Amino acid sequence: MMFKLLGTAGLYFATKAMRLSRHSRGDSSTLLREGDILGPEDRKLLENLILAGDSHAKALRIAKIFFEVTGTLSWWHHFDTYRYDVFAPSFDSELGFEADAASESTMYTLKKTIENGNLDEITSLFSDKVFPSTVKNFVRRVKRDNLSIAEIRANLPWGFLQTRIGAMSYTAARRIYLDRHTHALQEWRVFCQDMIKQVPYSHLLKLTKEK
Repeated sequence: MMFKLLGTAGLYFATKAMRLSRHSRGDSSTLLREGDILGPEDRKLLENLILAGDSHAKALRIAKIFFEVTGTLSWWHHFDTYRYDVFAPSFDSELGFEADAASESTMYTLKKTIENGNLDEITSLFSDKVFPSTVKNFVRRVKRDNLSIAEIRANLPWGFLQTRIGAMSYTAARRIYLDRHTHALQEWRVFCQDMIKQVPYSHLLKLTKEK
């Protein structure tokens, strides 16, 4: 699992929307559009609105997090349940629409790697949790049956690693963190930990009412 922050955008506009709805634009302390640096008064107001409930902090939907993630197909299957305010497509260049499996270019690379017969290089494309025998059986079948790219895609083990670039709102990132940061699946814990380390103002993603 690898999470890499590519950038953020929209916090400046989120504060403007937040202030507009409260008729307090003159109280905003966020003056810089470039860099999305929150002023202390705006940061405090955002925190209070978040604690009041997502419906009160809906301006955070404007703010976006751009990311690159490498995870197993199994993990992506879980991640794809977060459809709202999340965009992380796997694009199939042959079919011309977003596909649930790896991209055409990735499949072409995998097929060529298998044809070249470098098992170490092939194994590196899978999670270290995949049994070597699973990888060997997959490679053997690709060669034996001369599987097409579409057939390779359909028969990939769940441990195959796939990289996607996507975007999600701060609202979606917050929902993901609260849902998954203590998840039994280690990939989710790593994702959440790395997101918190890299995303600006990540404390907003963790805020909850004390019980």
